[in-house]
Amino acid sequence: MFVVPFLGVELIPQLSQGEFKVEMRLPPGTPLEYTDKTIAGIQFSSRAIDKVKLIFAVAGSGNRFDANPEQGGENWGELNVSMATGSRKIQEEAAMDSIRKALEGIPGLQYKFDRPTYFSFKTPIEVEVAGYDLDVLKKISGDIVRRMRGIDRLTDIKSSMELGHPEIQIYFDRKRAAALGLNVYEVADIVTGTGPSEIRRIDQERVALISANMAYGDLGTAANVITGIINQVEIPADITVNVSGQNEEMNISFRSLKFALLLAIFLVYLVMAAEFESFLHLFVVMFTIPLAFIGGILALWLTGSQISVLVFLGGIILVGIVVNNAIVLIDFVNKNRARGMNKRTALIEAGRSRLRPILMTTLTTVLGLIPLALGIGEGAEAQMLFECN
Repeated sequence: MFVVPFLGVELIPQLSQGEFKVEMRLPPGTPLEYTDKTIAGIQFSSRAIDKVKLIFAVAGSGNRFDANPEQGGENWGELNVSMATGSRKIQEEAAMDSIRKALEGIPGLQYKFDRPTYFSFKTPIEVEVAGYDLDVLKKISGDIVRRMRGIDRLTDIKSSMELGHPEIQIYFDRKRAAALGLNVYEVADIVTGTGPSEIRRIDQERVALISANMAYGDLGTAANVITGIINQVEIPADITVNVSGQNEEMNISFRSLKFALLLAIFLVYLVMAAEFESFLHLFVVMFTIPLAFIGGILALWLTGSQISVLVFLGGIILVGIVVNNAIVLIDFVNKNRARGMNKRTALIEAGRSRLRPILMTTLTTVLGLIPLALGIGEGAEAQMLFECN
């Protein structure tokens, strides 16, 4: 219990598959030629990074009318990087850091790193600033972004409100047109300005979405840091700010898995109640469950691992394993007692004779899962994930 507060929490361990991509967006109005030249420079400099096998880039994709607003326009581009066979996760992260340093030297550039995923997950950190007034949303989100950029554990910080597209805005003066007996379209103020790149809505409400990745640390600590930042910002009454992203999904998943763990313990209780027909023996078996988590928690702490959905699934599986071992032992103690042995002798004899079958059943499970637990080989994290599910 003393070690648990030192363990971080996350939704799913980051899957390293030997490839990643960088999505880049230059200021609105940037011509395609400049976008292509900029991305080509990053591509050329990235070839010298250790363990990079293949790198290719795309500059521009469609336009504002027929493309995804997040992935379109002449100012948008994407860099795809494939690592050499056998590359380790630490080498992949080193390559990402090298590219990130080069990107930070380009003025006005927004970028986001991403790895291919088998599941549709949100960005690790997302902050939703909801309200109606776009100017107020931009001000509040900009204040939060500036504070987030002062936190070293956060990186690739991006806001949906930061960039806008240049446009011609026409304001009709209906009262003046009516006074002069003109049609509405014959008088008007024409000005050039900057409009929003997009207007996002969640639950039919305008939202400024701030996203970020983690440079280090766990998701739970990062979410607490973000909450502290939000509490420092003066937020109007008509504006709501919420921390979402993987943190929200993690909380939902953890609540479901806690219920599944309690349900597993309850079902085990019912089965053993029918088998032993004794509350004393039943509680002896049930009290082996908390003892079983000692090794699991220490293993997480020693390996620097974090509590995640996979850990919860492993805990549920662990309940079945330790209860099975306890049943084998207690059942043999009861048989020895029925033969007339005293309590101490029956316990000693049961421990001596049942040790081998308990080790056999436990080791078959432990040894079978060791390759998955060590994460050896390409795609090992994904293999472990599918195996647990």
